[in-house]
Amino acid sequence: MKTSKLKFLIVPVALFVITSCGPAVPSNDIASNDIASNVSADTSISTSVDVSTSGSSSNPSVSNDSGNYYNSLSATNGNELLGQLHDLITSTHNRYLSYNDCKYSSNLVKSDPYINNGVIDKTGLNEFYSQAKWAVEDANATSATHLNREHVWPQSISNGLWGTSGGGADLHHLRPAEYKINGQRGNKLYGNIGSNRDSYKAYANGSSQNYLAGYCSSIFEPLDNVKGDVARIIMYLYVHYNSYSNVYGKTNGSGSSEYFGSLSLTGVISASSEANARALLIKWSNDDPVDIRESTRNTAVYALQGNRNPFIDHPEYMSAIFAA
Repeated sequence: MKTSKLKFLIVPVALFVITSCGPAVPSNDIASNDIASNVSADTSISTSVDVSTSGSSSNPSVSNDSGNYYNSLSATNGNELLGQLHDLITSTHNRYLSYNDCKYSSNLVKSDPYINNGVIDKTGLNEFYSQAKWAVEDANATSATHLNREHVWPQSISNGLWGTSGGGADLHHLRPAEYKINGQRGNKLYGNIGSNRDSYKAYANGSSQNYLAGYCSSIFEPLDNVKGDVARIIMYLYVHYNSYSNVYGKTNGSGSSEYFGSLSLTGVISASSEANARALLIKWSNDDPVDIRESTRNTAVYALQGNRNPFIDHPEYMSAIFAA
């Protein structure tokens, strides 16, 4: 259950589209590598966030630990804010991880510990789509408890940008996903299935006896308490990995030129226009505000990579960018 706080005003950019159900789109985006096929700890990666593998610690409320991270921003809206955010999150992204870095269970305990009612459970991992607890050791399994490294923006519709580094290995992007729901999710566009969505329930582990994880037809609709998470990840990727010239920025930071290119929101959102895709993301973000899992994770990944997801710290930036 989300422990949501403030909801921000939804700016009427455009009406979003509810897509009718249809045949499932065959997927070529199912991950073939498990999260922890090699479980040796990568000791070069560390974080100040205390999420060791035993016990629990209290973390009772959503917090913004960004400090002075956003002090360089002068813009408050529109393309100027878009460009400044791109420059900030690329120039502070001082450590680009590899896809292999993201498979170690020791690193997942840092980025994706299970949190229940404000308490970090250091024995569990948070499966992204169902938001259910999975034991840390389940990351090493190859059976029904097997977890994938999920590209929330599917790799096969990333315009060739998600490789084994860059956006394809960004921990603000990758999330642990149970392999069967990852297979059902595939490379389908995100959207709202409509009033008959219960006919398309998708379950982690593939059985109605297991965790509900979304609704899957020709599009994929996450659970209501995951939609905001998805929206804020998609916005981060759109702002970060579009080349600076596409988003009114001035630099791509220290990242390799191959990490950057051209991304459109309609490439990952089922909508008839970019304006409609933006409106859907704004609505999802407003309806499902930031919770403690996201804010804690944002700080953990910040310690690993050097950059933050600004749409977790400041969800209002999404509306501010597109309202002007």
